[in-house]
Amino acid sequence: MLNNNVRGKGYPLLLWSGMRRFLFFINCLLIVLNTKASTLSRKSGDSLRDISISVKAVFGERDLLLDESEYVLDSFDTIQVEHFKLYISSLELVYSNGKVYKEKASYHLINAEEPSSMHFNIKGVPRGSVVAIRFNIGVDSLMSVSGAMAGDLDPRWGMYWAWNSGYINAKLEGACSTCKGNHHRFEYHIGGYSGKENALRKVSLPLTLLINKSNHITLIADVATWLRGMHISDNCSIMIPGAAAMKMASQYAKMFRVVSQ
Repeated sequence: MLNNNVRGKGYPLLLWSGMRRFLFFINCLLIVLNTKASTLSRKSGDSLRDISISVKAVFGERDLLLDESEYVLDSFDTIQVEHFKLYISSLELVYSNGKVYKEKASYHLINAEEPSSMHFNIKGVPRGSVVAIRFNIGVDSLMSVSGAMAGDLDPRWGMYWAWNSGYINAKLEGACSTCKGNHHRFEYHIGGYSGKENALRKVSLPLTLLINKSNHITLIADVATWLRGMHISDNCSIMIPGAAAMKMASQYAKMFRVVSQ
């Protein structure tokens, strides 16, 4: 048995040795945890990609050129397009495993007069196999009753009805040879968000896209499909919510197709 003097001298040494082992263990544990956290963060970042989306406006097999070209409808009306605008909102990507990516604050004004507006990016999209793209044409009722906003929802773009406290979902203006008066103009401002006058339309398009590195999606908007079967001279102006606007909204919802790269 050790006497008291030996125990008194050896105990601090044993205590210090034990503390050194404990501190060494804690340092090693912190290094491992930090390494794992860094790896997880890096893997999480690596699993996200940015997607670019372009909208190309056409009329049948021809590019849509504002104020320049004349186009013949299937009703044989001849038109010239001056303005083509619409909102793409609530954009979603549907994956093969059933998961859905939903873009936040998803409101994009597409304006054929502003080439830069025909392209936009979606950030932080998970990698995977995408089988469909979904979006609305127009602005939802919640945003419509929230008053005029900024950015693409700014009234200065001419897509907000101050008198009706709501947004114009889609706009098409131009001239038609068979429209009488007002310089043969036609004007379609399609909107409405309430009840039976809700002109918001959902579009769902099949898509084969493997999101890996950089990816691009092109949406084709065919104005000929918007006006298919119409005699413009029968109704050269739709400027308020109602049955005519609802019918036209259902027609232009068919004008999109998708090309992925």
